[in-house]
Amino acid sequence: MSARSVAVLAGLLLALRVTAAPPTAAGEGWRVIASADPSTKATTKAATTINAEGYALFVFRTQEGPVYGMFLPPPAMHGRMGTRAPTLRIDALPSIDLDARRKEPGSAWPAEPVVMSSNSASFLLAGKGKAVQGDLRDLMNGQKLSVQWFPADGTPVDTAFELKGAREAIAKAVDVPPNVDPADLRAAEQRDASRRAALAKCNQWNAPSLQETCRREVMEQFRD
Repeated sequence: MSARSVAVLAGLLLALRVTAAPPTAAGEGWRVIASADPSTKATTKAATTINAEGYALFVFRTQEGPVYGMFLPPPAMHGRMGTRAPTLRIDALPSIDLDARRKEPGSAWPAEPVVMSSNSASFLLAGKGKAVQGDLRDLMNGQKLSVQWFPADGTPVDTAFELKGAREAIAKAVDVPPNVDPADLRAAEQRDASRRAALAKCNQWNAPSLQETCRREVMEQFRD
């Protein structure tokens, strides 16, 4: 998934943002919308919510398959997103430093991990599969998503989204089951164990370039 493709989708969803109103109560803000690309006629569904402060969150599947989230500041802060990517936290789970992910080797992710613009931050949540575990599933099962973002001209700003109702909306928008089949979870865990073992073998190469080539081959082999 290219940064340009994500940016195009982000622009389309940004245009739809003005049609959504803040929820009147917690949990009422999650809904599914559709965005059509006039140049390709392709339609992308997205689960979306806007919190009481006017921040927007979208979750969508790209035409290539990976699932992304997109965070947008309120209209009054349009164009103020800095170059540093936000930090996310779902409930009491470990924080997700999106800026650190941008600096990891390309082999670490099945698609572009973070795409920034002056108006939004888009971030990879899952690959092409059912997302039975990982960031997307944590988001679907969570109660609250906390976001710290970094304006280009100011100090860090914190906001949060209630996740009640997100599971059903996200499942519908990106075509994953709302609940995880235990058999699918076991298969995913076995696959992850095999992937980690294969990646560990890449360390046998002395040259960093060979290690990175090995990791790319492994990630391609286990791409979902």
